[in-house]
Formats: sequence, C-alpha cells, structure tokens
Amino acid sequence: MQALSRHSSSEAFVAGDRRLTHAHVRDLLAQYVAAPAHRGVESGVGGAMLSPNRPESWIVQAAAYLLGGHFTGLQSLASVTNHITVREDAEATVPRSRARSMPCGV
Repeated sequence: MQALSRHSSSEAFVAGDRRLTHAHVRDLLAQYVAAPAHRGVESGVGGAMLSPNRPESWIVQAAAYLLGGHFTGLQSLASVTNHITVREDAEATVPRSRARSMPCGV
C-alpha cells in the first residue's frame, strides 16, 4: 500500500485501452479488502480464482494476502476435476470464477 501511495500518479497497469494509476489500484485494493468482510469472510481463509490476465486478478490476490489469507490461481485450460483438486489441496474456501464479479470491479 505504501508503494502504491508513493507512486500514485504513475501507471500501475495497462490493460488494452485501460490505464490504471497506482492511486486507482490502491483505492480498488482498499475496496477489495473490505468486500469479503461485508460478505462474512473471515481473516486467514484461502481463495481461488480462474481469471484472465487482468489488473483485477492481481488486486484480488493482493487483497487476499493483506487479509492474512492465501490465494491460488486456477489455469484456464485445466479440467474441472483439476480445479477441484487444486482448490482442495490449497484449502481454498472462497472461490471466484471471474475477477469482474467482485462487487467493485472496474
């Protein structure tokens, strides 16, 4: 969070025609950290997400770490059975199918 504040006006991510500054990412990250608490998710839980390479994917991963949890990325070409196995092995109890489905996605 300090690095995002320190370089607030410079670009953090470029995704297609979208450009997100460090300040924008910091603000989104604060929202992504707050969202699980509003949904009853406790600190320390694991999450898994199948998502394309997007800024929101990084933000979700960073939010999980800031909440004291852990995060596992799922591979798009893997089977459903593989996703289930990876989630079980990682003890991921909060799956996200797409980063865009977060309540404060861009």
